[in-house]
Amino acid sequence: MNDVQNHEPADFLERVVTRLVTPIGCVLVLLILLFVPCVTASTRSADPRLKRIFDESFTGWNIATDADLFSVAVRILTVTLFVALVVGAGTALVRNPRKRSLAAAVTTAVSGGLLVATGLWASHWRDAKRDEFMSILTSTLPPVERAKFFDQIGSEVGVGLGFWLGLAGLGVIIAFNVYLVLRGRRRPADAVR
Repeated sequence: MNDVQNHEPADFLERVVTRLVTPIGCVLVLLILLFVPCVTASTRSADPRLKRIFDESFTGWNIATDADLFSVAVRILTVTLFVALVVGAGTALVRNPRKRSLAAAVTTAVSGGLLVATGLWASHWRDAKRDEFMSILTSTLPPVERAKFFDQIGSEVGVGLGFWLGLAGLGVIIAFNVYLVLRGRRRPADAVR
């Protein structure tokens, strides 16, 4: 009886993390990736005409659905990330607390890896497409003027706020669940309900 009372706060923490924090966190990360720009492209030029052409941002939804902007592989990777996040939220349905925290840690870690791969690959893909567009746009310019034009634009493509917020959210979820997995390994099996 006394042994069970000593573990009640820990069991409460385990239930809160695996039944609330993990699924809500996975859904929030999914919503962030769907609606907050994950890949951005910008120019340092002050000319509003160039900004209108070269400044763009893409949410996870844009990356997953727009066949003209991203390759099939990038879109499949993005959809796989979304599915992994849904599976991560679904880990709350696992009955055994130890298996639930382990499943949550694994699925959110996989989601984090997929997010990094998607963000880097999608930004690289947009950068290559932008270079292709710039080459076509400036094909009639002499090499000296072309170099001057590229310097004036100062084009940059990279990951956006959605990527960083999603990665931070997944990092928190992973940390909580890894803590629970490691703590569970130290406790005797009969103390876990």
